[in-house]
Amino acid sequence: MSTALRNPVRSQRWMASRIVGVTLTLGVVGSAGYLPAASPAMIPARAGSHATIIVRTNLVSKGKLTESVGSLTYGLLHRVDSHPTGAIYVNFLASVYYHNGNGPWTGFARIQFSRTSSIVVRMSGMTTTALSGAMSLHASLRVIAGTGTYSAATGTGVFEGTRTSVVTSPLQGVFDLHVRTVK
Repeated sequence: MSTALRNPVRSQRWMASRIVGVTLTLGVVGSAGYLPAASPAMIPARAGSHATIIVRTNLVSKGKLTESVGSLTYGLLHRVDSHPTGAIYVNFLASVYYHNGNGPWTGFARIQFSRTSSIVVRMSGMTTTALSGAMSLHASLRVIAGTGTYSAATGTGVFEGTRTSVVTSPLQGVFDLHVRTVK
């Protein structure tokens, strides 16, 4: 029998030291607006830590450089979080190639947790448009850079988003990241 199983206190400490996922909701967008749900300081910062970071955001169009030729739309979009609180800020850049509102896109997002800690992800996704005009976005994410606590972070994740109509309408999205700090 292992020592950890014979000693319940030691067993709890052993299990706690091996928990590989912590879920932290950093913000929630709802009818009441942007409500911070927890402090980013709660994210594990020691070397080898794993964290699941969920960021819910409402991204509004900051600018666009797109062209349309018939049913084809292509170009660049720039979006930012519409309710930056100072604790969390999202800057989203994407290149789109849509045919009748459907198609692939690639981009980058910087999720700023504090003045000194941020994560940059590369995104590769697909947009689909319903007959109603509502759009759904799905993308895979890869952590490519970071600052502060996340200066040497690695990880992957997904982005899911919806918007009610045209490319420039607000985009409600969720970043679901699985990050490992490697400092």
